[in-house]
Amino acid sequence: FFNHVNEQITINVYDMKGSRVYQRAVTPTANYTRIDVDLGTAIPAGFYIVEVRGGNGSLIGKKKIVVYHN
Repeated sequence: FFNHVNEQITINVYDMKGSRVYQRAVTPTANYTRIDVDLGTAIPAGFYIVEVRGGNGSLIGKKKIVVYHN
């Protein structure tokens, strides 16, 4: 997703019940930045929503992901 340089963004991951299971704030140094999110094995396999919000709380992007464990 596009973001402004040096603007703090927040990455939230929600389960399908709407409970937040992960949150992380980062300050990207480029407009398009790859940010790896390691949910580990503590989070059960299933469907989740990843939401990226800007420094003012505005929604930058939102995607559904699938978590599975080998």
